[in-house]
Amino acid sequence: MCFANYRSLIEKLYFHRFALVLVAIGMGMMLMWVVLPVPSRLGSALLWTYVPPHRMLWGLGLLLTLSTVLIVAEVNFEFSGIRFLAFMSIIVSSWIGVKVGFPEVLSTTVRAVLSNGYFELVSLMIFGGVFLVKAFRPLEASEIRMAVVACCAATGVLTFGKFNPLQQAQPIFNVPETPLLVTLRAQAKSNPNGWAVVPGGRWALLGGVGIPAINHVLTSPQLDFFRAVFPELSGQTFCKTFNRYAQIVPQPGVQPHSPSPDVIVVPTEPFERNIQALHNSADRVRCVGEEHR
Repeated sequence: MCFANYRSLIEKLYFHRFALVLVAIGMGMMLMWVVLPVPSRLGSALLWTYVPPHRMLWGLGLLLTLSTVLIVAEVNFEFSGIRFLAFMSIIVSSWIGVKVGFPEVLSTTVRAVLSNGYFELVSLMIFGGVFLVKAFRPLEASEIRMAVVACCAATGVLTFGKFNPLQQAQPIFNVPETPLLVTLRAQAKSNPNGWAVVPGGRWALLGGVGIPAINHVLTSPQLDFFRAVFPELSGQTFCKTFNRYAQIVPQPGVQPHSPSPDVIVVPTEPFERNIQALHNSADRVRCVGEEHR
């Protein structure tokens, strides 16, 4: 935006006005899903109810990035000292605000500040070089466009360049049999239900290494299962707690509750008894609506 020819930008946006409206609608929908208390049924058709709302920021950023790339391919660019100064001010202030914080930056060393990440500042070096070239001769439009592309490419290489998509996956799936895993397997075998019950959140890691465990991540509500374990809960409390996708976090001596939209905390004690026998006698609870976001 700092180096765009605004007349050219407006012309291209008007020419692609239909696509612009569609992109704006999509971004508006995703932004509302993140910041507003939108009923979950409105997002269920797009499967948005299966992820925490804040993760929609990734999709929002991806749509914005792709739209920007398409516009950059057609818009003309200009370079001047004032534009470079505005660009530098935005980059530096944004970097400080996100990576360090304005109060903290005054009391930390340069090395400590740079340790928070510096790839955003590489763009200043690229356009600083362009500024020096402009001091000696006029710049062609293709050179300015090349600088914009180089800036995007450099930040991309510094952030994702070290990732090798062809690297071996054996270290991930070849899990060593550590003393902790041996202990958890023994715990699962001694449990009357055949599950390990480990205090604390483990996401789906235990299941990933082959240990059946209550510590897991549910992609949809498991109301019948938990109703058999907690028949004493009122219908309202039960639905508010368990009618959601969530990470199951066992803790000793607690009451079932949901401290955040994608977490359910349950006591460890009920899972140490035979739960399978309780399913036949459990009262079914119907929760109105879909899972909470």
